[in-house]
Amino acid sequence: MYKFLIFFVLLSNACFANMASPVQDGTILSSAFSSKNIDILAEKIWVKIARDLETASFLVEYRIQSTQAGNQIPLLFFAEGFLDSFQVWVDGKPVAVSEVPGRYKEIRQSPFSNFGGAFHPGDDSADGEMTAIYWGKEERYLYRLQDLLYFETDLQPGEHIIRVKYNATVWMDRSGWIKKRSFRYSLTPAQFWKSFGSLTIQIEHPGPYNWFSTNLGKPLEKKFEKINTWVFDSLPDTYFELTYQDTLPPFAAFLIQIQPIGITLFFAGVLFLLQLWLLYFYHKKNLPVKRTSVLITGNFLIPLAILLVYMLSFGWIDTAIGKEAAGRHGYLFLSLIYYPVLLPGYALLLWLIDKYLIGRKTKDFSGKDKPTINY
Repeated sequence: MYKFLIFFVLLSNACFANMASPVQDGTILSSAFSSKNIDILAEKIWVKIARDLETASFLVEYRIQSTQAGNQIPLLFFAEGFLDSFQVWVDGKPVAVSEVPGRYKEIRQSPFSNFGGAFHPGDDSADGEMTAIYWGKEERYLYRLQDLLYFETDLQPGEHIIRVKYNATVWMDRSGWIKKRSFRYSLTPAQFWKSFGSLTIQIEHPGPYNWFSTNLGKPLEKKFEKINTWVFDSLPDTYFELTYQDTLPPFAAFLIQIQPIGITLFFAGVLFLLQLWLLYFYHKKNLPVKRTSVLITGNFLIPLAILLVYMLSFGWIDTAIGKEAAGRHGYLFLSLIYYPVLLPGYALLLWLIDKYLIGRKTKDFSGKDKPTINY
């Protein structure tokens, strides 16, 4: 009895999975919010994904046209969870980047008042005014003015180049069978620019290229290569996402197609037929008896084996996928709660079959009166 208890405890630990969110947040980045004193003539985004597929460097260039002279704040940035430092250059010269001071709770009373259109009063629980940024089709979040980064610089009327550089960490989604990595960049702030010139996105990817996809449509190269480019004269979406995911080995694809329930049904059928064969063989070689060890042992062990196969099949599929398997399947050991339900149903079915086999054996019994078997 104690051995069975230890076995189930070990099984529970083996089948236990962390039920926290399957999505591991990465760096969230967006285009800049623009002052009403400047026109953004062009935005260029260069993304270079690292060979390990876990990080990427972002270099964003804004070509702007300033309409006034003097010390001013031309752009506001939102970036969270980036690696290393967030660097900004204006016409090739580095400038210091700071967080927006918390004392600016009313945007119209601050140096940021000329960023109108993007920010709106928050609710009573919000600290300061809020802006909405999209990170996906259904992912819209509100951010405070104080969540943004800014810099001050002395601009003369005319064109200027502002460059921003940072390193981003990957988003990891383990909700499916395979790890799904992505980098996200919101284009939402561009909706509030005084003008929109052009957007160029260039992505350098280490491969394999058949893993790679975006929501931007086909690149200029018509297929995914080491370097791909997209050019737009209007916003293609409120965000863009770079996604890459391993391709499935054929056997793993087959297993995922039939799902763990299909694997379980196959093994259940094999075990059921094996027990039927053993019962038939036993009754063929022996006198009719009221019950057999084949019947009793099988009735207890086979329902348990079916549930074990179901739990283990998730690991078998992960093994077939390889190192890119997501490996998150919930509390699989809870499948054992169906044992008290499965056991009597299976035992009743086998009892009826065994009774039928005994009945046939009794009819074939020659000699004296046929023995009567009472269940």
